[in-house]
Amino acid sequence: MRNISFITPAISARRFSLSQGGRLERRAQEVLYKAAKMLEEVKEIGLFSALEQGMFADVKRSFTGGKGLAGVLEKAEGYFNPFEEELRARLGLQAREGDRDERGFYTG
Repeated sequence: MRNISFITPAISARRFSLSQGGRLERRAQEVLYKAAKMLEEVKEIGLFSALEQGMFADVKRSFTGGKGLAGVLEKAEGYFNPFEEELRARLGLQAREGDRDERGFYTG
């Protein structure tokens, strides 16, 4: 986010230009290539194997480890996620169905 604050004024003032074959384009191509290769490997070995190997953000997750269902908690009465409606709107998902309390929060 910090980088955006530097780039945005330069773009709006038209002091920013991209050159074909320039550093930014080369880096973008490199990142895209590596991501595509990684996804091909994930397709070959499977998502769970990729997670076990730590292919995503170098975080390894054992297939048989973790808390499993014990790590899932039931929502408390009055639970409210302040981001849910905005995320649903941005992702084009249907609004959540259910009862709302007097504040407009979903109750179930």
